[in-house]
Amino acid sequence: MQVLVKKFVGGILLYKKLLYYMMIAGCGTRLISTIVLSILNAIHLPVFVVMLSLCIVGLGIFMIVKGIVGKIKLSNLVAYHVTADLGTVLSFIILHFYAVDISMIETLITGSVLSILLSVTALFLTFRKKRYVTIRRREQLQLTSKEK
Repeated sequence: MQVLVKKFVGGILLYKKLLYYMMIAGCGTRLISTIVLSILNAIHLPVFVVMLSLCIVGLGIFMIVKGIVGKIKLSNLVAYHVTADLGTVLSFIILHFYAVDISMIETLITGSVLSILLSVTALFLTFRKKRYVTIRRREQLQLTSKEK
């Protein structure tokens, strides 16, 4: 039983690190693309969308500093990823009502469907109940049912 508990806790820690590194990568790409496009004066996004993205970056930087200084909780990482995903969906909704033509690099600022899918998949893997797949043959199932 202790081995299963250790494996379960180890799995949570693995996914926690994965969520942490995904947060670092997401903040980095949003911040760097915003800075580069601002320098090149090539941002065609509404100001609200850029400010929303920078708020998400600010939250991510706060979480990164919190992780460096102290210990970051899994709930904090989940809160960041849910906030980033909701920010991406809100950006999609806002951009639907504006007639702007955005480039592929500007999707690094707003986020994309792929970033939402990746985040939701990592969160699903973190919180799923069944960690291991067991494969049994019919003979094994019949033997275990006869033993009971």
